[in-house]
Amino acid sequence: MQFYSWMNIRKASHYWLAGSLLLSASYSQAALVEGHLEDEILPVLQRNLAGTFAADAVIHDRETVTIGFVNFDPSGFIPIDDDNLGGDDANRLKNELKTITLPLTLALPWHGRAWESYATGRLGYTQRFHDITLYEELDPTRDHEKLKVYSGFLAGGAHWDGLENWRFTAELGGSIRRLEQEYIYNNSISQIFQPLFDGVLTNFSLNAWMLQPSLALQYQKRWTKHKLKYRSRFAYMYGESFGADVPSHQVDIAASSWRNTLYYSHPIGRMLDISFAGQLSASRVDLGGNTNEAFQTPHYYEFGFDLLMGTGAYGEGWLDNVSIGLLFNYGSVLKGGSLVFNYNTY
Repeated sequence: MQFYSWMNIRKASHYWLAGSLLLSASYSQAALVEGHLEDEILPVLQRNLAGTFAADAVIHDRETVTIGFVNFDPSGFIPIDDDNLGGDDANRLKNELKTITLPLTLALPWHGRAWESYATGRLGYTQRFHDITLYEELDPTRDHEKLKVYSGFLAGGAHWDGLENWRFTAELGGSIRRLEQEYIYNNSISQIFQPLFDGVLTNFSLNAWMLQPSLALQYQKRWTKHKLKYRSRFAYMYGESFGADVPSHQVDIAASSWRNTLYYSHPIGRMLDISFAGQLSASRVDLGGNTNEAFQTPHYYEFGFDLLMGTGAYGEGWLDNVSIGLLFNYGSVLKGGSLVFNYNTY
C-alpha cells in the first residue's frame, strides 16, 4: 500500500488550492482544475494508485514482507541510534495497517522422477484506517480516511529437484484486486474542497488485474536434525487498472521484488508428536518499480527469531508447521519490531 502518499496528496492539493483561491480570485475553479490539478496533482495520484496495488501484492506475498499482529519500536530498548531501526511514525503506520491472508497450496497429479507440479491460491484483505490533520491552526478537527483492498490470487507452478540439496521453482500467477477509498471530511476547511476532490482524489473505487510470475532457487542441507537453508526468489508484477470512472484512474503497474534469505533451524525437542525447533533468519529484499516507491526504499532487511512447531499427524495433508516469533524490519517504511505468527512456512 502506498503508505504515506494519500495524506501527502491531500495536503498538497488542499494547500495549493487554498493559496491559489486566495491569491487568484479572478480564476475560475475550472481553470484551476484544468491548469494545475491535472498537471501537478493527478500524476502523483496515478503513481500512488499503482504503488498501492503493487504494495498490496507484496504484502500478501508472504515471501516478501511480513506484518505482525503486535508491533513495537526496538530503538526504545536497543542502544543504537539509527533511524532505519524503527520510530514512532513507522510503529503508528504498522498499527494502522491490518491484513488477512488465507493461502492454500495443493499438489497436482502431474509429476516426474525429479519434478512435481502444484497449484496455489490466496485471498487477501488489507485495510488502513487513520485520522488526517489538515489546517490544524484554523480548525483542529481531523478528517478520517478508510482505505481497503480486496484481492484474489491463483497460480500454478513446478518444483525441480534434479540436483542433491537443490530445488528450482517456477510459478506463473495472476490476481484481481479491488481498492475502495473512503474519505470523511470533518474539517470545516477541507469540506470546502470536497466537491472538487470527490470521485477523483477521494471517495472512489477501482479494480486492477496483475500477472505475477516468479522464479526461486533453494539450497538446503540437513545434519542430525539441524537445517541450513538458503533461498533466493525473484517476483515480477505487471498489470493495469480497469473499471475507472475518470481517466486519471487508468494506471499501469510494474514492480519487482528479489528476496535472498538464509535460515538456520536448531532442534529443541518433541512432545505429543509435535516437533519444536528454533529458527534464525536474515533476509535482504530488493525492490523495483512501484514497490520501490511504495516502501520508499530500493531495499530493506529482515531478521527473524522463531519457534517452529511441526504439526505431525495432527495437520497431515493441510498444515505442515506453525511458527511464532519476533521479526525486525530494517530500512523500509515498515521498519521496527513485530510479533508474528505464520503457518506452512517455506
